[in-house]
Amino acid sequence: MQLRKVICLFIFLLSTSVYAQAPDLMQNYSEIMRSIYNYEFDQANRLIKNSSTNSNQNELDMLKSNLAWWQIVSGELSESQWTSSYEETTSAVIKRLSKKAQDSINNDELAILLHSYFLRTRYNMLRGDYFDGMKDLQNCLAYTKKSLNRSDESESLNLGAGLYNYLIAKSYDEYLLLRPYLSFYPSGNADLGLQQIQACQNSENRLIRTEARYFLMKIFNEWEDNQERSLEYCTMLCKDYPQNLIFKIYRIELLHSMENKEFNSEILAYRSLLRKDVYSPEIRRYFSNLLDEKFN
Repeated sequence: MQLRKVICLFIFLLSTSVYAQAPDLMQNYSEIMRSIYNYEFDQANRLIKNSSTNSNQNELDMLKSNLAWWQIVSGELSESQWTSSYEETTSAVIKRLSKKAQDSINNDELAILLHSYFLRTRYNMLRGDYFDGMKDLQNCLAYTKKSLNRSDESESLNLGAGLYNYLIAKSYDEYLLLRPYLSFYPSGNADLGLQQIQACQNSENRLIRTEARYFLMKIFNEWEDNQERSLEYCTMLCKDYPQNLIFKIYRIELLHSMENKEFNSEILAYRSLLRKDVYSPEIRRYFSNLLDEKFN
């Protein structure tokens, strides 16, 4: 794996959309994220708008950011729409919470702040603004240091700590060029990190469960060279969200690389799925072209 790919994967994997919610609002937020994961973007947008009167503004902005992110990576939002639908919401949260003294930030706020910085890092990297992206990444890692001491107090922070422990340790062991940079941060523990992530993949919290399975799918394929395990987690995600085109194309890639006999039938099923009305013309076109680029 090339060094640039390692750094991008490091940023991407740490960009978890998990953050804590008040128990009385959890069901509503969980349904919003279910709709987003299942490509029911219009439904998610309606639910977000209906939540505006009784939701924490920071959590509401994070839901908007997650909706925009999935639309961006699915080819539905144009570059001109990014700022209003994505960057502004993450920046608003950062502006609110970074004003608070670090010792006064509770676990929920810390999880949201970390998530906001990682989302904005990913946004800046995607549009090629590496200077601002690296500045945000520095803030991400600074707040991650703080979260490591609180990981036992919150499932969302435990998942973040698991990703940190695993990726820091793996990157330090395998990539000498990263060692001077990583030496400024707490050392990781790959075994502990993997245990922490796996502990979250059966969580009753939909967001934590989904994100943990997604990270495990990526980790076992990209880092552990265990495509069978990766396929297990990918299949779980596809079962939970049968209309998610990214999860499904990742499964097709795994089947192809494993020379699995299901590959051809999955390609046909994917093309059939793209004809469903749930997808916008932009999404259909984006994934149809992506499928042709990857497998033709």
